[in-house]
Amino acid sequence: MQTQLERMRPRLKTWFILMALLDLGLPGLLPYKGATDPISMVPLTLLLPSAVALTIVAWTALYYPFYARIGTILVAIHCAALAAISAQWIATDQSTEIGTQMAAAFYFYGLRFRQALAVCGFAGLVFFSACLFEGTPRDVLTRDMMVLAISGAICAAMYWEVERSYRRSFLENRIVGELAARDGLTLLTNRRTLDERLLALWKQASREQSTIAVLLIDVDYFKRYNDTFGHIAGDAALRNVAQVLQQFARRPLDLAARYGGEEFAIVLYDPAPDKVTDMVEQLVLAVRAMKVPHPASSDPAAVLSVSVGACVMVPGPAQNVETLVRTADEALYEAKRGGRDRAIIKTAEHPTHGAATSHPGVNVKQQHSERSLV
Repeated sequence: MQTQLERMRPRLKTWFILMALLDLGLPGLLPYKGATDPISMVPLTLLLPSAVALTIVAWTALYYPFYARIGTILVAIHCAALAAISAQWIATDQSTEIGTQMAAAFYFYGLRFRQALAVCGFAGLVFFSACLFEGTPRDVLTRDMMVLAISGAICAAMYWEVERSYRRSFLENRIVGELAARDGLTLLTNRRTLDERLLALWKQASREQSTIAVLLIDVDYFKRYNDTFGHIAGDAALRNVAQVLQQFARRPLDLAARYGGEEFAIVLYDPAPDKVTDMVEQLVLAVRAMKVPHPASSDPAAVLSVSVGACVMVPGPAQNVETLVRTADEALYEAKRGGRDRAIIKTAEHPTHGAATSHPGVNVKQQHSERSLV
């Protein structure tokens, strides 16, 4: 719906202004019946206000939050008023192109098919009722209702095809865009999309003063794994690791991506620092829990493992997104130099000292604004 609103807004701005100007000239064309038939003035009291309201909504910030909800109602009121006025013209032997209202409802108001169909049905009902009220001859009423029905059917059929083609094109573009944003091997987000999303999230975190975290993950001794088992097995191992990492990026703004080669990245928006500590701990253990044999590693347990470097910070004026990634990269290399199969988290907090907690095969420490999983 958002995409359709964006696509239709330039057209609606122009159409609603023209519509309001045309409505201003209608009173001079209508026969004045005065106090003998005050109900004949009801359509005019609805016509211009609805056109002005639609114009205001289209040209202001009210458009996106309100047009999808109240636009259909305002359009229905405007079309019903025009239908009643058309019935008055017919009653005074003036010609009217009532069928053009059907085209307007389908093509000029930015409505979806079902909304446009409902508006046309409502306008047709009002037109029929107004003609009966005005005493329109039966043969004239029959003719005009047939014209209205045929025009509506033709417009509906054409608009249905247009909307279906647009939806198909939209879905195809979304699928192509989604495929272009994915890494072909692991199906995680690729590096280009990662860079774009990370920059956008950094700007959002800067505005909201929220925490943002980047985890860089490197598969330990992966070249040795490839040399030992071959590239097919290596690709399978990367896909298995990717599946594990995806489990740690489930929130709407979180992101798991292939950073390059055997390196991966996870971006977390507004995580609690303690949650990041728990996450990297679980991540390291989850990869080991796959129990992918890796006798070429230096680990006595001989299973595939990962090293993790993370940075958690609230964006400040002296920092940028490169600072975030560079700090995470430094933490990753510290983890690798420290023996791999571990994680180091760097934060922008003041130096603190905390008690260590132990887990099977993993030891968590806090020291000098740094948290290490050893």
